[in-house]
Amino acid sequence: MVYKLKFRNILLFSLGFVLCTIIGTLSHELGHAFMAKYLGYKPTLHFNSTEYVNDDITEYRKLERDKKENKTSTNHGNYDLLKQKILVDRFWITLAGPLQTIVFGTISFLILIFFYSKNKNTFPFWFFTYLSLFWMRQPFVFFHSLITGLQHGLQYPLGGDEYKLSAYLRIWPGTIGLILAIIGIVIVGIIFKKIIPRNQNLEFIISTVIGCCLGYLLWMKWLGPTILS
Repeated sequence: MVYKLKFRNILLFSLGFVLCTIIGTLSHELGHAFMAKYLGYKPTLHFNSTEYVNDDITEYRKLERDKKENKTSTNHGNYDLLKQKILVDRFWITLAGPLQTIVFGTISFLILIFFYSKNKNTFPFWFFTYLSLFWMRQPFVFFHSLITGLQHGLQYPLGGDEYKLSAYLRIWPGTIGLILAIIGIVIVGIIFKKIIPRNQNLEFIISTVIGCCLGYLLWMKWLGPTILS
């Protein structure tokens, strides 16, 4: 009976992480899309990215081609203004994705700490626990991009939105990613060590690995490309 109960817990926890991975990815991309829409762009949502265009980008790309081809008709003043505007817009659109994830995770973590840390094994407890674990994205993205970059021998082996934000701010490419990764590790560590019931801690850790891997494969490799290619 005990082993069946543990298997049931692992199954349910894993399912929660599968859903959390998919919802977290989609909500992150929706953050980009909403900001792009707010700034006057036409966003297109994909399973793991967001594209956006408007007349300014179309005009900028035309002026950029003209400049590369050294065409005298290029309006260089307009080109510089458009370039600056688009860079600022891209910063805010890029920021909106991680900001959405961080805000959801932080608010849920605070609710979990102040209202449900002693009222465990209820639906609200597990609901806010999973939302708090949106913070897992930060260390995952940092270390995943670091390892991937080192494997390919890149000069700056870092990627993701955090890398872009650091580049926009002209600071070391890993600055924002590293800071957020450290905060994420601390928050996730508190949840696993202090919040999750001790008799379910090991099951939850096992489920984290199983559920996140399954969720990643399901959305990034199978379901996501089919629905939102």
